[in-house]
Amino acid sequence: NSRYGFSAKNTLSIAQALYERHKLLTYPRTDSRYLPEDYLKTVRTIVSNQKGWQFGPFATIVLEKQYIRPHPRIFSNAKVSDHHAIIPTNKLPGSLAEAELKIYCMVVQRFLAVFFPAAQYLQTKRISQVEQESFLTEGKILKDPGWKAVYLRGKAEKGEGVLKPLPPLSEILCSSIKIEQAETKPPARFSEATLLSAMENSGKLLEDEELAEAMKERGLGTPATRAAIIEKLIKEKYLVREGKELAPTGKAFDLLSLLEAMKIDVLASPEMTGEWEYKLNQILKGELTRKQFMKEIRDLTLQIAERIKSYEDSKDRKIAPFSPVGDLIFYETPTAYISDNEQIVIRKVLGGRIMQQNEVVSLIKGETLGPFNNFRSKKGKSFSASIRLTNNKVDFLFADTTNDLDLASIKQTGSLGKSPIDQTAVYETPTAFMSESAFGGNVKEALKISKIILSKEITAENVRQMLGSGKTELIKGFISKRKKPFDAYLLLDKEGKISFEFPPRKTAKNSKKN
Repeated sequence: NSRYGFSAKNTLSIAQALYERHKLLTYPRTDSRYLPEDYLKTVRTIVSNQKGWQFGPFATIVLEKQYIRPHPRIFSNAKVSDHHAIIPTNKLPGSLAEAELKIYCMVVQRFLAVFFPAAQYLQTKRISQVEQESFLTEGKILKDPGWKAVYLRGKAEKGEGVLKPLPPLSEILCSSIKIEQAETKPPARFSEATLLSAMENSGKLLEDEELAEAMKERGLGTPATRAAIIEKLIKEKYLVREGKELAPTGKAFDLLSLLEAMKIDVLASPEMTGEWEYKLNQILKGELTRKQFMKEIRDLTLQIAERIKSYEDSKDRKIAPFSPVGDLIFYETPTAYISDNEQIVIRKVLGGRIMQQNEVVSLIKGETLGPFNNFRSKKGKSFSASIRLTNNKVDFLFADTTNDLDLASIKQTGSLGKSPIDQTAVYETPTAFMSESAFGGNVKEALKISKIILSKEITAENVRQMLGSGKTELIKGFISKRKKPFDAYLLLDKEGKISFEFPPRKTAKNSKKN
């Protein structure tokens, strides 16, 4: 997932095909990373066969230098239960699909690399002097690639903190100086790779040492079910894929709030799984009977079911932190804000977006909010819209919405320029920038420009520039469909179509070494 962007489900299905159809890999639905202690002869045979494939030079080194030894880091019966680690079989691949070849190569590389010695680095502090000023560079220089040779395949290692070796007292050329300011960043969102790892090592989240130890070898789910669990969360719209990242939806926060309100949030904690694993271990040791364990499971299930059946959202309410608004008292429930006369109900999650309390207050006061670009449809697709309260109900206003617009007040704000299509005046509305012809329903001649383009808010000044010269200043911070930021100029042609113009790429200046 982190290297190629494959989903957990797709990766598992590819590995299954390599096992069942192509007979190239051993059983893939395992979480073991060890081999049985009597597998040395089998391993030597497999490595010998690999001499006839892409990684043949490394297989040759493993055999010639006799790297295959009964090391407990690789061979351990105690670490193998039903199935051992995924390794290649004696068969070499013929014709494989690109995705299958990538997964197979990853397994072969890891299989060979584990027998190599450790990589060795020189921890390095390099001091460069420029105009009597000293600059410190810290990093590491690769001395002996060891197992990394299988991955580097003769290429130089790149990455953060990796330095190229230089002779002592080398002359340097300082072509530019830049002062950078940085801020601490919040933890990154989970990718499928990091979420799988977190599920596998969920015992680390537990404070109780006995429960953590019980989950040490288990985690949440199994290698065969973890991918399916993630896919189910995505299918049910609790998670969405954003590039390689997984983002929680408003529905997920809604569920967690309800679990907490019902006092059954133990369902969302690895603690319950840890406790069950601990008790299963007690059964193995003869300290607990199966009958006692199943009785506790049934009792807990009945307790949870009873709490769900008896829960009433309307009774679990408290005064909202922002109450009152005008003459109205508002109450907060786990999922919504409700007026005391119960005529206004504003859900905490609207269109998959979590509402902030100040936004709720603005809605109650009659303001139009937005547009926001982080709403999500029931299918999980993001969309942009503004919102307002109409007849005590929340309405979504889209860029092409012209109904119920207060045209008099809109025109009082002044025209931003003339539409290139029909030369009518262009105004800013709560949801978009529109030509006067759009107000009358003239779809063919109307000019409509959304207030958000690729996650970037478009200002009235940007529109004024497009209407005046056909081009904006450089706008920074657009986000592509692949979630990559970029900067661009917006262009508006005579037919009212918007396009991007990109600034010239910065080319690295060639520097001569002294």
